[in-house]
Amino acid sequence: MMYSDLTTYQRVFCLANPRVLSAFLGVMLAGLLLTGCGGGVVIPVVPSRTELASNEPSSVVLTPAQEDNIQLRLAPVQWGMVSNILQTTGQVQAITNLMGHTYSPVRGQAVSVPVTIGQSVRQGQLLAWIRSDQIGQLETDFLQQYLQNKADLYQAKVQLDLSKAAYQRETQLFADKISARADMEMARAQYEKDQASIEALQIKQQALMMTYQSRLSLYGAPANMTLKLVAQNRIYPYITLRAARDGILINRNVNPGELVDSNKELFTIADLSKVWLVGDIYERDLEAVHLQQRVRVTLDSLANRTFEGRVSFIDTMLDPQARTLEIHSEVLNRQLLLKPNMFARVAIQLGQKKALMIPGTALQRNGDNNYVYVPIGPHRYEERRVVTGLSEGLNTEVLEGLKAGESVVTQGSMELKGEILKQAAKSN
Repeated sequence: MMYSDLTTYQRVFCLANPRVLSAFLGVMLAGLLLTGCGGGVVIPVVPSRTELASNEPSSVVLTPAQEDNIQLRLAPVQWGMVSNILQTTGQVQAITNLMGHTYSPVRGQAVSVPVTIGQSVRQGQLLAWIRSDQIGQLETDFLQQYLQNKADLYQAKVQLDLSKAAYQRETQLFADKISARADMEMARAQYEKDQASIEALQIKQQALMMTYQSRLSLYGAPANMTLKLVAQNRIYPYITLRAARDGILINRNVNPGELVDSNKELFTIADLSKVWLVGDIYERDLEAVHLQQRVRVTLDSLANRTFEGRVSFIDTMLDPQARTLEIHSEVLNRQLLLKPNMFARVAIQLGQKKALMIPGTALQRNGDNNYVYVPIGPHRYEERRVVTGLSEGLNTEVLEGLKAGESVVTQGSMELKGEILKQAAKSN
């Protein structure tokens, strides 16, 4: 294999790296000598940059002057207490007890729907105006009975006037000893009977108005609806649906012109000042989770905000497929930043645990890995990859890579990284 057989990358790399070029020329010379002797030789593959990088130094030696110049600072790796956290995911949901559902009490057609989803509404605000033949028929029946009773009452009053005049006449004739007492008593009885009839018709009229007002009120009619019907002497076949509570309209299932039924939910209003974070925990974690444990919630859409809450409900039924159990955490939402169906990350605080801790300023990130710099001798510092856990205040838990009693660089680690890169470049 000759130089001409190498790939373009191998040629460039050999010429660019003096150490590799020297080794390559030596191997080529030995190959030529052996070939001249009649033997065959296989030229080894030139090492890649990745292979060479693995041999780069991971430590650096500084002079005292360099340490003073970069103001190097150290901190010990020591045991501390950190929150024991169970991480899971969840979804924002409205709290059931803080929701109001509105149904149409009758069949009909929506004439007007002056609200939209996401709108803030107040108790008593108009949600929809519905025309209903059922309401129209009810009002028609009321007016018919009311007008019939009114006519009967008018006839009774006419009869009462006649019986009153007859009684007065018979009383005078009896006083003049013209007629008998029996005639006077019969006239008085008729008069009293007609009075009772009028009172009965008046009571019937009041009861009729109260009964129909009560029935109409069940369908959302105003409190003076029967008085309005009587005054106008015509029906008003409409009902209004109004908000039963303050909140946000999160669901609307009707549009103007649509037919509605009495078993269909038309509107949902929710008080979102407090919401549920609904998450799932695995069966193996059930023993660790309890009611009233503190919960910290973060959302990708609100990266700089953290919400606090407590576990308020733990389901009793396990999902047989996922082997998870649903939990609810109540979270205050006074600014209404949390919206129903938002995806959230939930951290359940199970208590405290002992852990190795270092200051967060000691960590340097490179790709997906975290690194620290550890003194391993006089003025000598090693770059070491570590696996981190939870953060508690200014400190971070270390799961792998360090031991108690060691020290880490908390100030000047960037300069150390620069020195290591310089040495790696020189050696290559």
